[in-house]
Amino acid sequence: MVRERRSIPRFSSALKINAQAVGCEHNFTAYARDISMKGIRLFSYEDVEDDAVLDLEIFFPNLPSERVVAKSRWKSSVEKGIEVGCQFINISDYIKESIYNYILQYSPRELRKYWWKSDI
Repeated sequence: MVRERRSIPRFSSALKINAQAVGCEHNFTAYARDISMKGIRLFSYEDVEDDAVLDLEIFFPNLPSERVVAKSRWKSSVEKGIEVGCQFINISDYIKESIYNYILQYSPRELRKYWWKSDI
């Protein structure tokens, strides 16, 4: 049986993200590869500093965009860009609900898979 390493599983996503390192004027576009209540994995053509604090604007389909603050925890070079794993900092319940509703609408199979998962 394959076990999920994370306490909160991540779900596939394809969200557009506007990102900006806190204290920096330069912003860039990234795309979410997956998302959870605690973090997000981004794909970007821009490099991100280790442990950078990022202001992220997440564009959920058919909803207003939401702003969150996250800290980069790891990065990896991939073809034509980088992936960055970010942990949300002090995310509000309202934004958690937006993430949950996005997962429910766009990844219902993945959600059911984790919801009904049994360790027995």
